[in-house]
Amino acid sequence: MLDVVRKYSKSPVAKAILLAVAASFFIGFSILTAVWRSCSIKGLHGNVARAGKWFITPRDFNMAYSRMLEVAREKEEFKNLDEKLLKEMVVQVLINSWLIANEAEKIGYRVSEDELNFEIRRVLGLRGNISKKDYLSLLASNRIFPEEFEKRLKMEILSSKILSLLRDGIKISDEDLWIDYETENTKISVFLVKFDPSQMKVEVSEEKLKEYYESHKEEFKGGEKRIIRFALLSRGEGESKDLFSQRVNELKKEMSEKGFESVCMERGITYSETPPFEKTGVFPVDLPSSDEIVNKAFSMKEGDVAEPVILEDKAVIFKLQGIITGEVQEFKDVLPQVKEKVTEIERREMAKKKAEDFIQKIKDAKNPEKRARELGYKLEATEPFSLVDTEIKGIGQAKEIVIAAWLLGESKRVSQTPVFYNGAYYVLILKSLEKPEREDFEKRKDEIRTAYENQHFDIIQRELLIRMRSIYPVEIDRNLLEKKEE
Repeated sequence: MLDVVRKYSKSPVAKAILLAVAASFFIGFSILTAVWRSCSIKGLHGNVARAGKWFITPRDFNMAYSRMLEVAREKEEFKNLDEKLLKEMVVQVLINSWLIANEAEKIGYRVSEDELNFEIRRVLGLRGNISKKDYLSLLASNRIFPEEFEKRLKMEILSSKILSLLRDGIKISDEDLWIDYETENTKISVFLVKFDPSQMKVEVSEEKLKEYYESHKEEFKGGEKRIIRFALLSRGEGESKDLFSQRVNELKKEMSEKGFESVCMERGITYSETPPFEKTGVFPVDLPSSDEIVNKAFSMKEGDVAEPVILEDKAVIFKLQGIITGEVQEFKDVLPQVKEKVTEIERREMAKKKAEDFIQKIKDAKNPEKRARELGYKLEATEPFSLVDTEIKGIGQAKEIVIAAWLLGESKRVSQTPVFYNGAYYVLILKSLEKPEREDFEKRKDEIRTAYENQHFDIIQRELLIRMRSIYPVEIDRNLLEKKEE
């Protein structure tokens, strides 16, 4: 359940976008909603931001930022944010508010006169009747334009309607809530016994070397070369890494369907062609992740478009333009490479076999941990972790071990098969398993349900915004964020 949350929390801009969602929760869109104005021309032209064909002016941004400063002083969640991040968060809230209100209009939501009048009275704190003249005079005394004020309120009402629809859709039974709660709060710790292939001593006969060579001759071609056509893409200003990746992947899909060159010409993308290159040696062009590009090029068919190589702010899409076939080298000329490959395979097989033998020796023992120590094996204990954890303290990213650990229990304290992780085989022995009490859950069920619904509502809202941001290109002029209203 937490994977989606972690997925979008890496870059500073992504952090600001997520804080913007949080701001919408704690503050409400009415605090920051500005008037988005229609614009049919491309570019920002002195405006702070645009989403699709709508843009927001420096004046609107400064008004929203001033309101946010007032609110931030009262909210613990935002007190420690620096000015730069706070401004980024404000512009992201403004973008989010328009995206959600626009989505509400698209699916048929409208704001009635009664709804607007009620919201006007609520926001202005009015009681009883008020004439049109007094209403306009009140707004004027606060330097508020009626048209902008009412547009802001309509946007908030539309946003609240679609968010209410999303929240109403979050339903969970008591039993499912318990299962979810139990999964997140069960903690497990295991002993790890490592079988490292690099520590295995093997003897490889010449017969095995020749056998491998004969069945893998394609691996030992000399002089085989590839030619690729490539396009180097850059992440746009204000474009999150997730949206950049999505844009690049959609472009690759289009190139696969319509042709690499056709799409480049249609989109105005510059592409280049490399000289012929071999699998080993110096890559002839200065490109990021050239090793990955070479490996992809030598595993493709001529004419195919490769899966993009995507980095933090750059991406490479390429097509295999040509193959220059090489010849299989003689066994004696590639003997060192063959020996290296076969030795690696033999070492890994030996490590796996030793791990499997070890499992057979301890799996039926009353105390597998004690039996393993008696046999002279070294046991390393992990810190407790849960099934939703992707990292184990002191080990790091170890999804394979996490998954294998959760197959253990009081009746099965030893992993049935070795787990291959980070170049070595591991056998897992259960150390401890702590489960939450159902009685404690029942006492706190309402509190847990509220937290669950808020968490899922947050996730749904983020996913909705990410989808909408992929539909409506967002541009931000961050230089203007630093300018004050004149």
